[in-house]
Amino acid sequence: MNARPPARSYRVVRFLSGGVLAVVASLADAAWVARNASAQVIEEQPKRVAPRGTVPVALRFRESYGLPPGQDLKTNSPQYRVTLVETITIRDEVYDPQTETFKPIAGSVNQAKQKFVYSERPAMVDHRQAVSAVVRRYESSQVDAAQTSLTKPLENLTLWCRRDTEGGVGLQLIQLNVARPLRYEEARLAATQPFLPGLSNLVTPLPVRVGESWRLSQTATLSLNPAQVERNQDPRVTFDAIKPGDSPNRRIAVFLVEDRAASGDPSQYALKVRVEYDFELIDRPPGLDEQLNLALDPSSGTTRADTVINARGSIVKIALSQVFAQPLPSEATSAPIPPQAESGSALERRRVLERLMVLNRRYDNQARATLLPISAPPRPTIQNSWLQLVEPSGRFQVLAPPDLQPILNPRTNGFDLVRVRPGGPFVLSLQIFPDQTVDLEAQRRGRFDAWKKEQVPFKPGATDRLDFEEWAIRPGQRFSARFAPADPRGGPAAGPFNDEDLPLLFYGYVVNDPPRGGLYAEAIVPDGEAAEPFRREVETILRTFAAIEPDRIPSPSTP
Repeated sequence: MNARPPARSYRVVRFLSGGVLAVVASLADAAWVARNASAQVIEEQPKRVAPRGTVPVALRFRESYGLPPGQDLKTNSPQYRVTLVETITIRDEVYDPQTETFKPIAGSVNQAKQKFVYSERPAMVDHRQAVSAVVRRYESSQVDAAQTSLTKPLENLTLWCRRDTEGGVGLQLIQLNVARPLRYEEARLAATQPFLPGLSNLVTPLPVRVGESWRLSQTATLSLNPAQVERNQDPRVTFDAIKPGDSPNRRIAVFLVEDRAASGDPSQYALKVRVEYDFELIDRPPGLDEQLNLALDPSSGTTRADTVINARGSIVKIALSQVFAQPLPSEATSAPIPPQAESGSALERRRVLERLMVLNRRYDNQARATLLPISAPPRPTIQNSWLQLVEPSGRFQVLAPPDLQPILNPRTNGFDLVRVRPGGPFVLSLQIFPDQTVDLEAQRRGRFDAWKKEQVPFKPGATDRLDFEEWAIRPGQRFSARFAPADPRGGPAAGPFNDEDLPLLFYGYVVNDPPRGGLYAEAIVPDGEAAEPFRREVETILRTFAAIEPDRIPSPSTP
């Protein structure tokens, strides 16, 4: 039997949270993605090197959004149509020492598919013609029912999408046709789709020839891969080939992007992308096509191009393959283990996520140009920018800021909203009681009794009624306390503490909406300048708590 290789060191990555889409692509794209699903080695086109002492024609690429030369985006905002199809497969694998490979565990494979079609146009353009925001209208969507409670997420919604300039990752989303609240699930889907204007930075502004490569900019990386996956090194772009376009004067430049974990183990994380860039050759000297596909001879004494052609055009197709792997504890999967792998005393398991995506973009400036230009950024409000969170029974909702991340809490059959900040997370836990009235004093005693049992130091605070006008209809009450967190290793918190030194503030809330039901909420925030704004924000969230009437449940298939 072959010796088991040394244990691998894995970088923990965050799996995509935005849902997944089915690959319904041309055979050429599907075949390319299938060949690269394992993200091992880029399959480049064979290069023909220019004769020694000669330098091939170079191209200078510039994204122009399908506009003719001389027109700019501020006065001519073009509309394009995007078809995005994607599949994500998640499976558990176990290391087989006999073959020295990982093998899938039977019954552990899950696959989800989705497809979106939307129209988009630039909404904010600076003096350099860089686009920082777009207007996007979703025309249709198809998703697996197991992935979301919505049958047609995002369909018929019009969103203003802007890159998050604070964190550099994700999109700011504002509804322009507020017909219903935007759900958290829908916002994650929209935010994890490629931000196409950011891909203008994929091409270098310098003249390049076939076979040359350059570093992919951070802006293009985040636009292409908004999953926020940690990387060990920067990806590189290679100008791979030029192929004929759909008319005599049009050509397609092919770029390949590769990124992987720096340790050299491609099973941890790997990214491979093929990008197609469509451009027009206005003046074509004789023999130009032959020269364009020649690579530079590395032994040539010069690198300066004798001829540089401006290639104004746009990215029209993206084929992406992405692989993640996380180690798993032995109890993390209930699927049966292959018999040949049971002999190891310490089985190595991992969870593998494979993402396959194909995106096609076509410019549509004729009859379908229905998206009006935006003269100024829309003002975010609770109605157009906060997200709807529906509790598991589907009977109640709250609205919350998009930077509060929801996490289901199976213990309470509710959910937690978490914002990670320096100094400790801000947490709002919500528990809903259908057809019941929640008693504040019972919840207060239960919380303090639990702290006493867990030996958590705390000091009770005031109990009062909420004084917003809205609470005259739905009674709202609040109690407060200071406390110290328990030692994460078990046992009481490290101390001793004076009452005023207890580092965390606690607020308990009861909101009743008789006879439909009631809500109990707990908010925890580190003491400091941010504590009072967070308390006010929490109480604004609780004011949006409401039952969803059966005849008024928002339909995801209608505006």
